[in-house]
Amino acid sequence: MKKLLVFSTTIFSLLVFSSCQKCKTCTYTAQDPTNPSDSSRVVEVCEKGRLFDNAIERYETNNWVCE
Repeated sequence: MKKLLVFSTTIFSLLVFSSCQKCKTCTYTAQDPTNPSDSSRVVEVCEKGRLFDNAIERYETNNWVCE
């Protein structure tokens, strides 16, 4: 019985405290459509935890829209 309780507690802890991967789609709209090097782009950002937050922050700082 004790082994079952320890096993159940371990599994529960792994499920609750593990960081899930999050995804967002970030879109950049061209600021100058007459400039061929400035084109619209779409990127899917998928990371876990703080890496995800940092990536989204970098995109949004550079005028991308992330949803």
